[in-house]
Formats: sequence, structure tokens, C-alpha cells
Amino acid sequence: LPDDTDRKTKHEPGSYVGDWKLEKCFTGPELGEFTLPPDHDIIFHFKGEPPKLQFSAKVANNLGCSIEIVGKEEGFDKIEVGPIMSTLMMPPPELVEVEQLLFQSLPTLYKMIISSDTSL
Repeated sequence: LPDDTDRKTKHEPGSYVGDWKLEKCFTGPELGEFTLPPDHDIIFHFKGEPPKLQFSAKVANNLGCSIEIVGKEEGFDKIEVGPIMSTLMMPPPELVEVEQLLFQSLPTLYKMIISSDTSL
């Protein structure tokens, strides 16, 4: 087993595959910033071969779905999101809103973009 427990993933330029830390989140038509809990890292994980990817996120529960890249639109990748699955544990109070936001928002996503090559 590796001695280092830090997640350090090398990302290929333009690739979603790997682990990504959610640092900022914006919601609503006005794109107001959603405050993330300061003491909890929320990690997004993508694996697979584009255009079909498997997405998972760990908040308190594990969330997962398939994402397919179906085209391009003004610099963004157009995507289709498959059904969302989740474990069903009761999250701590500070993570309830984050989980609800992700669970409700994932099915409505229709585009995504890599905005940085910074990795974990």
C-alpha cells in the first residue's frame, strides 16, 4: 500500500478523468454563491473513457451517475446526465444542504467545462 494518503492525481490536459475538489459552487438563475462547509472536502471523481464517464461524489453519502459528452457549445462540453444513485445515510446537519443541492442539481446539468488544470 502507498505510504502517502493524500490524493494526488495527474490530469491530462482537457480531461475530466481523476479527482477534483469542489472549491466554489453557484446556484440559481442569478448564480449566487452557495456557501460550502469549511471543514469538509467535497471530492468529485470521474473515470472512464470520454465521451462516456462515470461520476461520483462523496459528501456524507456517495452520489453517482453516468455522464456522456454529446457535443460542444460555446467552449463548454454539452452533456447528458444519467439517473442519480445515492447511499441513504443521514448526513450531519452541516452537509444536508450540500447533498440536497447536488442530488437535485445533477439531473439538470447540461454542460460542463474544465476551468483549471489544478489537481488534488
